[in-house]
This record gives sequence, structure tokens and C-alpha cells, in this order.
Amino acid sequence: MDLSRCIPVSDDMPAFVCARCGAVSLDIDCLCQPLGKGCRADWCGSPSLRPPQACQQHPDALRYICGKCRKIAVNPELLCDPQLWPGAADDHA
Repeated sequence: MDLSRCIPVSDDMPAFVCARCGAVSLDIDCLCQPLGKGCRADWCGSPSLRPPQACQQHPDALRYICGKCRKIAVNPELLCDPQLWPGAADDHA
């Protein structure tokens, strides 16, 4: 995926938050322990609680990290500066 072409969604875009690692996702089924639903404005600029090495429920799923606030997301468009999670490119080459 060419992350330079990834356009962040609006601040009122609803998404789900993981209680275990703080990652955000547009799809509730991509999170280990969904905590609830919020809007991009709720997390943009705040770091994840404990950035995961890999998702416990979905270990092969790609994760992205924000280059500015270090927030973790399943969907890169939920971040203002999405970058592939370190090591993910090697795992999915």
C-alpha cells in the first residue's frame, strides 16, 4: 500500500478502540478487545496505551503507526501520518 496516497478521514469519522492495546479500527472485528466507539478527533494526537508487537486475536493483520503521535491503527486513514508498523513489511513481503 502506498501510504503517501492515504488521505486521513474527517475528525468525526466513527471508529472502534481496543481496550487491550489502544489501537483504532474501522472494523470492530479487527480488534482483540473492543472497548467502544469514538471519533477520530477523540484519539488523533494521543499515543496508544501500549503499542502491540502484534494483535493477539489477529496476529497476521497489518498495523500502522502515526509518525507524529505514535498512535496505532488497523486502517492507515485513521492516522494523520501513517507509517507501516516496524517489521510488518518483512512479515508480509
